Amino acid sequence: MTFSTIYDKYNTGFDRSLVHETWLDFMGSILKDFRSELPEDFLSHPTIVGTMVVKVFKSKKLNQFDMDALSKLLPDPCICGIEPADYKGISTSVNTISHTAHVMTFLECLPDAKPDSIVEFGGGYGNMCRILKSLWPGVDYTIVDLPLFCALQEIYLDKCGTECNIVPVQNMDSVSDKDMMIATWSLSECDRNVQDQVQGLDFFGSKYFLGSHQRPSPTHPCAGRLREMLTACNFNIQTATHSKSNSYIFGDR
Repeated sequence: MTFSTIYDKYNTGFDRSLVHETWLDFMGSILKDFRSELPEDFLSHPTIVGTMVVKVFKSKKLNQFDMDALSKLLPDPCICGIEPADYKGISTSVNTISHTAHVMTFLECLPDAKPDSIVEFGGGYGNMCRILKSLWPGVDYTIVDLPLFCALQEIYLDKCGTECNIVPVQNMDSVSDKDMMIATWSLSECDRNVQDQVQGLDFFGSKYFLGSHQRPSPTHPCAGRLREMLTACNFNIQTATHSKSNSYIFGDR
């Protein structure tokens, strides 16, 4: 099946009002280059690297975490153009090191979280799914995303042999009763109308929330709404610092 065929499958019924204008520009750049043929190293595309592939991360942040858990999360096949890296003899990538730090920080705050099902809102190229399926092999994993990224996720995760339910954002109301929701800088980058839809769906019925967000800005004025939204849905909130302008937000109920 060609990339165009896979993309068209997810693009059926897509409503452009569901995507922030900056992501419309990103999608246009990627589609222009991939429509005719998807290169083997498609994850090295400049727009993908610039929006969803972490290139620099201080791996010493992982030193505080349990090495047994890290050994499950860090291995990365580094396919499709992802550059390899090393952490204490483990073949990994900078992106996987970054994602692993998200997961381990969440588990420090909510150590009893052992979800049977996960929904990730905005799944990048599928790396978080691959990582968490290695930590919890039996977990039922769903990604909700824009049609273009749904297509890239299907291709990447198929190459990794990782099972995942992939749902385009226009069909997100079909997703419910999940144990855990993940939204790392995705929900905070959405316009208010999409945030309100996710809140209206009660965060897909999730018991746990792993999220991160940036400070509100003229580009993303609704980035600071996550605490308000989660509190309105009866989540108990915990926060942690990610970096100077970014924060983690975790919740359970």
